[in-house]
Amino acid sequence: FILKYGVGAKNIINTFNGTYQKDLIIEGTEKTSLSFTKEEISQIYDKFNSISILDYPSDYKPPYSDNPKPDEDRHVEPYCTYILDLTIDGVTKKIIWEDTNYSEIAEAKDLRDLYNFIDEMIRNKEEYKKLPEAVGGYE
Repeated sequence: FILKYGVGAKNIINTFNGTYQKDLIIEGTEKTSLSFTKEEISQIYDKFNSISILDYPSDYKPPYSDNPKPDEDRHVEPYCTYILDLTIDGVTKKIIWEDTNYSEIAEAKDLRDLYNFIDEMIRNKEEYKKLPEAVGGYE
């Protein structure tokens, strides 16, 4: 799979070629070699299956249904964009999600948790820890 995520989807893990690109904000991006172990890929695969990843629409736009007031919407700035290209059990799928309303429906939480799970795995890798720290922030 290839997962692009974060503000502007500038963080990129590519399991096909074993690379990772980190968003350094003001300093641009930095790329390194990074790959998952077979056990880690198995854990990610299990997560994909546990949330029925192939059932998500390609253009994912969850509703802000946890809104307590009718006709009110929520817009989060800055927001994360997630672009997932994956092949699982011979099926290729692309899911694009601009998490502009930070929906709290179960399906959105599950997908966000999956992405956070993968990001945490990446952050625990020595290759990631050797990358420079991001400079600045998003407003």
